[in-house]
Amino acid sequence: MGLIRKSILVIAGCAFGIALFVLAMTWKGELISLYSESLPLPHIVTPVRYETPLKSAYGNRSLYEAAFSEAMEVSRIEKPLAVVTSHHFLAAPLIARSFATVANPSIQRIILVSPDHFQSRFEEGTSAFTTSATWDTFFGTLEPDVDFLEKMKNELPTIAQKRAPFLGEHGIYTEIPFLGHYFPQAKIVPIILKNTFEYETFVTLGKSVRDMATVEGETLVVISSDFSHHATHASAQVLDRKNINVLQYLNEKRFSELGNDCRSCIAFLAGYLESPAEESEFHLLEQKDSTDFGGQDSDVTSYVSGVFTLEKKQENRSAVKEEEVTLLFGGDMMFDRYIRTAMRKHGDDFPLALLQETLNDADVVVANLEGPVTDNESMSEMSQVGSRENYFFTFDSSVARVLKKFNIGVVNLGNNHILNFKEDGVVQTKKNLSDASVLYFGSPLSGDERILIRDIRGTKFAFVNYNQFVSRGKERALEDLKRAGESADVVILYAHWGKEYVDILSVVRELAHEFVDAGADLVIGSHPHVVQGKEVYQGKTIYYSLGNMVFDQYENEATKNGLFVRALFNPKTKNFIFQDIPINLKNNGQTMLVEKKD
Repeated sequence: MGLIRKSILVIAGCAFGIALFVLAMTWKGELISLYSESLPLPHIVTPVRYETPLKSAYGNRSLYEAAFSEAMEVSRIEKPLAVVTSHHFLAAPLIARSFATVANPSIQRIILVSPDHFQSRFEEGTSAFTTSATWDTFFGTLEPDVDFLEKMKNELPTIAQKRAPFLGEHGIYTEIPFLGHYFPQAKIVPIILKNTFEYETFVTLGKSVRDMATVEGETLVVISSDFSHHATHASAQVLDRKNINVLQYLNEKRFSELGNDCRSCIAFLAGYLESPAEESEFHLLEQKDSTDFGGQDSDVTSYVSGVFTLEKKQENRSAVKEEEVTLLFGGDMMFDRYIRTAMRKHGDDFPLALLQETLNDADVVVANLEGPVTDNESMSEMSQVGSRENYFFTFDSSVARVLKKFNIGVVNLGNNHILNFKEDGVVQTKKNLSDASVLYFGSPLSGDERILIRDIRGTKFAFVNYNQFVSRGKERALEDLKRAGESADVVILYAHWGKEYVDILSVVRELAHEFVDAGADLVIGSHPHVVQGKEVYQGKTIYYSLGNMVFDQYENEATKNGLFVRALFNPKTKNFIFQDIPINLKNNGQTMLVEKKD
């Protein structure tokens, strides 16, 4: 009997173990068979089915409630179609404010779109995952939209139903308790997108999902995405200016410029919002970064939140949206004397290396090239300070390639040093610049076209020079302003004027006003080697001098401090918005940004 009891216990134990193993292998409500079809389990008629609800990894209810308390006073946006927000729990108050802004009891479905942070394995032909799992939160249960998920399964073979990727995807689970609180009536359709650069795939997917969401106002798309990563506070500000611009216009050609963790999510959004009768409007809510929530400045993540609505298209509007244009203006650039020595020692990129992010953020950078680019040997390098040779400049031919590399695509040649090596120096300069695809204006040579006109995303900008160091400089500038105004939408006068190291001369101020009266929409000044003031005259902005951008004048802070001017042009209003960006010349030959102190 003892042997029989032992045998029964062993058999019972084995059966219990098998049962536990079968339960452990149950996945998405379906039994994963332990045997092949050639070896069936005839004794199992109905497999055991179960599915534990998913939940957020953040298990402190009070943290969510604290975030909700910071979103009590937001202004609501009616009829939202989509919202972009962070999935970084450090930014919980921002996430709460994003959802509070669009909370509406009429929203019955949330399509939550996240990047694939952990490189999940996508089968061939699959570009997204979803799941029919239920989600438990402190604030109620979020049920899946089973009907919509079934429709996607039948009509969109590129979306696979797979629960496993959602277990640890914070792009999804961070948002879930917020959705449970602000949208208790809604059902969820979570989607994880593959990280690829095949943007058209996701634009098409977004269109297909939109076609399924037939009832307007019932569905809200949530794009869960963080933006600039591993940045400083200053660089994140620069990068997010471009990120916001891309969100504003959703131009597929510019998705590669995005600095977020899910470009495919934005491509999906662009497809979802595409409509023959309407156009999306982006309403920026907040632009913050981790330093705003107590994070360190050495490793910053930035957050851009905003809401998309649809507006009726205007009949007279072009099919292509007019996009904001970013121009960046710098002052005097000199690549001879000590700067030439520094470049030989540290490499050609050295003078501009610390400015790359700022320069790349603009559609075009414009600055004054204070000398010719030639194959001639330098006269000024190692020359005695104050000697004649010390003021004769020529820049190595490699400088043209450096300018292009750092997005300085337009340079002014109208200054007092461009003829240091006479006409041949100007001819060489023009060839070297052209070979590097750098444009120029203001050539002093007779017969040369002095005006440059650039079409930037549908807006024609004319660049005109005033050079006080050539004969008939004023008359030539007035003539050029008139000609430019006949063929350009915006006329910018870049002047080389005034007296070095002093404040604005009255004669220069009178000239600036005269140029505005003659048609200049913006005036930028150079030559004094110090930053001078600015003013608005007849609604047009005048910057009298931006000081030095690249130079070896380290005698005092006035000549070491320079200024970038970022000019954001809105083609709808035809107005500029300006941002002053201080820079400083380091004694080693580099130029750096000056961090603003709070």
